[in-house]
Amino acid sequence: MVSLSLFSLPLPKNPLYNYLMKDFVICFSVHDKRKMRMTNEYLNLIRYMSGQSRKDMKSGRSFERTHLIESKTDSDNYNLAVIYNLPILCKEWIDHVWEHRREIHFNPNDKNILEKYRLRPFTDLRIALYNFTPKEIAEKTDQIIEYGGYSVSFYELNTTHMVIKNQSEVDCDEIMEKYSTLPKFVVSELWLDKSIQTNYRQPEEDFSLNLPFNENKYNASPMTTNDCSFKNSILNSPNFDKSFDESFIAADKNDLKKQAITQELYQTEFNYVTILKDIIKIFSDPLKNHRFPGELPNEIELKTIFGGLPPIIDVHEKILIELEPVVENWKAENEIGKIFQKHVCVFHVIIFLN
Repeated sequence: MVSLSLFSLPLPKNPLYNYLMKDFVICFSVHDKRKMRMTNEYLNLIRYMSGQSRKDMKSGRSFERTHLIESKTDSDNYNLAVIYNLPILCKEWIDHVWEHRREIHFNPNDKNILEKYRLRPFTDLRIALYNFTPKEIAEKTDQIIEYGGYSVSFYELNTTHMVIKNQSEVDCDEIMEKYSTLPKFVVSELWLDKSIQTNYRQPEEDFSLNLPFNENKYNASPMTTNDCSFKNSILNSPNFDKSFDESFIAADKNDLKKQAITQELYQTEFNYVTILKDIIKIFSDPLKNHRFPGELPNEIELKTIFGGLPPIIDVHEKILIELEPVVENWKAENEIGKIFQKHVCVFHVIIFLN
């Protein structure tokens, strides 16, 4: 009798358990390489549930990402996910989905589940409040804790944010007499309120207060507002891969927005061309090729209905071809408008014909 082991089939590298994460492209941020073993276990769970994983939001077509697994709110991945309006979740979300792996109708994208495992905007932030009344401090403290942060005093060395109410009422000399160093971020109350309202950590530079502090004393702080620019948060991030060409990474917030808009534009063009081709394939071609004599619509009516589609598809396919290398190899100086200007005459002809 032949041993069964001779006929045993090799197990696939990533055995498939279910399709709960089908069509998910999940970016998984890694900040501590000492925890790579744990990270790999999570990546395997994603694959077991037919999902895909990526290491960052920057490479390739970042608009294809559907979720971000993150533990920090100051990473470049986090900033890009905010721009793309993606769910930013804790790794425990993957655990929760895996626990329900045997439930056929379980929905990992259920809004209540996403909200439960959402990364809070003040995660690990130590926020000090200044010039608030005791009642306001109690109220704001509850909000800071609810959204993942810690409400602390200025005397603590690890304070990350100083939130000041009514800058015009603040005595800067008094602050400098009390505190030898300042937190990394000195912002207005609006930063706190806007972060709570949107459930995303807002960029501090948009709410930074230009207080006339003593320059020497201010610069003595181990963390100054000069470090809080969006560019530095990208390039100094532990998640930034130095092997990437720096020209691929947008250097500041405006360039990142431009990159996101360009990628969305490419996706819109791709979807538009696909839909138009489907219309011809599903409707136009069958009506042309499988008609009986005298059957409606006749050839003139078919030309009236579908005749304008081929030139429209042609021009948008050309735009798509020119946009693709721009998206794949992003540079901040790319001029997207010139691609459309090249085809403006064709647009005018199409409008005239229609």
